[in-house]
Amino acid sequence: MATALSPAKPFMLPLSSPNSLDRHLAELVTVALAHPIGSLERQRTLTQLIAHMQQSGKIWQGSGARSEDYAEALQQTWLFLCRNLERYDSSKASLMTWFNNHLKYRLLDQSRQTQQTQQETLQARRTKTGEWCDPLDALPAQATMPLLLEEIEQWLTQDSKSLRLIHLRDRSEVHCQMLIRCRLPPETPWEQLSQRWNVPISTLSNFYQRECLPRLRAFVDSLDYADSI
Repeated sequence: MATALSPAKPFMLPLSSPNSLDRHLAELVTVALAHPIGSLERQRTLTQLIAHMQQSGKIWQGSGARSEDYAEALQQTWLFLCRNLERYDSSKASLMTWFNNHLKYRLLDQSRQTQQTQQETLQARRTKTGEWCDPLDALPAQATMPLLLEEIEQWLTQDSKSLRLIHLRDRSEVHCQMLIRCRLPPETPWEQLSQRWNVPISTLSNFYQRECLPRLRAFVDSLDYADSI
């Protein structure tokens, strides 16, 4: 009669034995697959599996990719691992190799998506003359500017919940609502925002261009002022 598998106990990986990681991960995979998807036992084993992989130092680091793209790709790969463990074939590759290969594909997809988003953002900012502009750089005549700014402020307040959900990774206080509000006339300089949040100017600017500006543009275009921009 086969002996029932039990969850593996946590352990410290011996650095002097490079093959011990692959062997232990294979054991954890076997234990996880012995339990139904969604079961507490499987979740516990997956937690151990991920912890050992993270501690191993063997996860591919991205080779110079944008940190935001890499973080998103890594998160998606962890989800893929947990949801598709049955698809892993130990006869073809070690778990780390299988994981890293999927991570590379995810990063490639994420980088392409970021590039496409940036191109769409730039296209949205192109004027009829082919020049680039920020929607706020082309506000209507001075007489109507206060009214438009008031409507933007009302939008920021009414959509506060959804705009706050769009933020820098691991920095929930740096979100779309706050950044758009800070860049409204009279705009807060990037240098001051960088010092306030201890975030590089390039990171703030890229986030604003990628996430905040398209939403601001969409709102302004929904108003009667759209033809003036």
